[in-house]
Amino acid sequence: GIIGKTNKASFGKGKITTTTATGCLTLQPGTRLVDTLVVAGGGGGAYGAGGGGGAGGMQDVSTLNTQGTVPVTIGGGGAGGSSPTAAANGNNSVIIGCTTVTSLGGGHGGNYPANIGCGGSGGGAAYGTPGGTISGGLGTAGQGNNGGSAVPGCSGSRPQAGGGGAGAVGGNSEAPDSAPVSGGDGGAGSASSITGCSVTYAGGGGGSEAKGSPPYA
Repeated sequence: GIIGKTNKASFGKGKITTTTATGCLTLQPGTRLVDTLVVAGGGGGAYGAGGGGGAGGMQDVSTLNTQGTVPVTIGGGGAGGSSPTAAANGNNSVIIGCTTVTSLGGGHGGNYPANIGCGGSGGGAAYGTPGGTISGGLGTAGQGNNGGSAVPGCSGSRPQAGGGGAGAVGGNSEAPDSAPVSGGDGGAGSASSITGCSVTYAGGGGGSEAKGSPPYA
């Protein structure tokens, strides 16, 4: 979604406008600069023993030069995976002023063996076979963080990593030799006070854990 303040020139105060639908925003007369928060749709979580989806890109922009009627595109979340189809990345959110601000949709969670989405924040990796660590999907600088990495499990377990968030990298899957394994936590979101109070946006999705052999439908 997009949240922003539009200046009410006659009173010198800010009006807070929020939209979660694609269309146009009509600004207050006399408005020339706006502060805006642009958040894209999150990536879908993978099916079975899959990684968590990455958060949509988040950009907190001050003094965007714009006026009149402003076109906006609101990106929805990506579809979750359903065997044998991989999950989808989230969709971009865009606001068009004198410059265009585009926040990228989050990367989808990874499936066995290594189908992982990149985006605003990257999707969490999936671990399916013996071997080395599998890295998470890449996030975008200034918008989010990478997804977590999946490491080998034990006793037939297949732990998966969490998706990245706007405030932190997604959690790696845990696989200590002497303890039960678990999926990685989603990366933390990031706080913004654009509405007048602090609210956290764009957290990543957590990873799953499964036992047995792939595929994990």
